[in-house]
Amino acid sequence: MTNALHKVKYKKAEVTIDELLITSTITIPAMIDALKLQRRKEKPYNLKDDPSWEEAQRPKVVMQYDPNGRDKAIDSLENDLMEIDMLLDEVNITTDISQHLKG
Repeated sequence: MTNALHKVKYKKAEVTIDELLITSTITIPAMIDALKLQRRKEKPYNLKDDPSWEEAQRPKVVMQYDPNGRDKAIDSLENDLMEIDMLLDEVNITTDISQHLKG
């Protein structure tokens, strides 16, 4: 069994297995969910399409982020998840083999 405080290299930093588990099960999924809440395209709003408003009075909808940047960030986070999963699998396999050889 691998110790949760065992350190491994991930992206040029030494982190514990525990930190990787928290990152892959809580942190990254929460970040992806937050990014997915941002709209891909702005929807028409009731006030914007209300015929009683004159053109000059209608509110303008301005996107505060780049949807392509959002998609790239989600892809990057999903790649990070895959890297962490592969690293954790590798650590578990290495531990299993070394324990088997000791026994």
